[in-house]
Amino acid sequence: MTLTNFNKTIYSTEADKASYRFPFQIDDERGLRVIVVDPADLEQVPLFLAADYTVDSLGQADGGTITLTATGLKKAAEGLKLILKKAQAHECSGGVITIDGNGADISEEEMPVGIDYSDGNRVIYQKTIACGAIPSSNTKYVPHNVTGFRRYWVAWAYATHTQGWTLPLPLAHATASYQIYLGLNSENVQITTWCTYWTTVCKETYVTIRYTKE
Repeated sequence: MTLTNFNKTIYSTEADKASYRFPFQIDDERGLRVIVVDPADLEQVPLFLAADYTVDSLGQADGGTITLTATGLKKAAEGLKLILKKAQAHECSGGVITIDGNGADISEEEMPVGIDYSDGNRVIYQKTIACGAIPSSNTKYVPHNVTGFRRYWVAWAYATHTQGWTLPLPLAHATASYQIYLGLNSENVQITTWCTYWTTVCKETYVTIRYTKE
């Protein structure tokens, strides 16, 4: 079923259907906004250009077609509303990046790295926090400066050793007092130690966090 109103077209999504047509002209793929709406709870989920769909037949008076990618098909599951309209496209500034493994660029700036399909198809963001030296027999709190957390976790973390080693965090050690605890809450990255050793040999610590936002 389609409903066309000037420069907007609405479809009822069908299972495994990847192509949907829009009957109006656009000259740039960034000029088409695509949104999925769940009528049951009125939630709107944006589809991202390139990551979720591609656009064909630019500059044609009779319109063109979008083709959903594998991730787009997951968002546009059967029985939802798919809206195509003339407007600025949603784009991921970080490009199309998988969230499996540690392949994404490590950046201290916030960057989109994937989609959380288990939580309303929200965008997963990532940033790396430089935490400096490991504290000595103490707890160190480093602000991550992210607001509006919804789900959040540590993707990976490490410390550099003066002897050239890289130590993964958190660190379990045969000597109980040599363990390093790593935590994350809505305001800070937390690093806790129970001895003085690590602060003398680990001068740089980095914690990469991932999160969705409200």
